[in-house]
Amino acid sequence: MSTHDIDSQHDFTPGSDYYDVLTVKVVSSTPEREIDDTEAIYFDLPTQGWHPGEVRQHLRGTANQAPIQNYVLKESSTEVNWGASGAGLEIVLQVANSIADGTIPALIGAALDQLVMRASARRQPVGFLDEESAVHYAKRYLSIGHGERYADLQVTKLELDHSQSATVTLTGAAGTYECTCSRTKGGMTMTRVKKTYGN
Repeated sequence: MSTHDIDSQHDFTPGSDYYDVLTVKVVSSTPEREIDDTEAIYFDLPTQGWHPGEVRQHLRGTANQAPIQNYVLKESSTEVNWGASGAGLEIVLQVANSIADGTIPALIGAALDQLVMRASARRQPVGFLDEESAVHYAKRYLSIGHGERYADLQVTKLELDHSQSATVTLTGAAGTYECTCSRTKGGMTMTRVKKTYGN
């Protein structure tokens, strides 16, 4: 399928379908279908050239494959006009399985990488590049997903290895978190957020 066919299929219009932030969040569910927020995986997709339907369709197709048999797919968008304007979209894949062993995050990451590479003609590569970026991603997701104040989060440990992955430990009002930032083959930034202990 060509890029033009993909755009036509999803009625892509760059003027109205632009997001400054486009994130796919993968979380586990409790038996009551409540989100288990002790651990989450965030994938930051390149933001230019996407229609949300394209990402949703790809996630649905992936989630319908084993080992993901029960899931909830939902999304929320934000628009900010406070000084600098911006728009963000978060698509949440809530799965009945555990994400702790890494199988489901790896499956979703590989599927999104395929989508990113397929659409590479429409975007410029973006992603995690250095320690400052890793701290930014970690703080951003702790403020979004755990209600921590971005400015109040303190970095207690930061390790960057030669393979472009970083481990950041932060403390906030609600606890201590270990975040791992890495770059996928397709150029996305993947951030794993795990609450290690807290209130």
